[in-house]
Amino acid sequence: MPERSSIEILPPARSDLLEIVSYISQSRPSAAEGLHRTLIEAISELERHPQRGPLVPDLTVLTGIEIRRLLISSYSVLYSCKGERVVVYRVLHQSRDTQLNPAMLDLLTRN
Repeated sequence: MPERSSIEILPPARSDLLEIVSYISQSRPSAAEGLHRTLIEAISELERHPQRGPLVPDLTVLTGIEIRRLLISSYSVLYSCKGERVVVYRVLHQSRDTQLNPAMLDLLTRN
């Protein structure tokens, strides 16, 4: 049986998930619950398949960390694989700028 990675969802990613559900639930509560479940299940799958998402070259070059992106519906899960651990940094709608945002770079380089 293949080894499993542990998953660490950092506070900014947890906040992102809460904001996504809160925003969508204003108009479509059942859709918000379904999306939340879908995102959590996809993140949980990284436990068995941590290399699933492709590298994000711009973020990888700028941070020196191999940042990966897992696309789920209209959302990007930004994460890295650190040994036996998957670190989830952010969960952002794809319309948000994730490549050259200074706050994003600061977050990624601190961990």
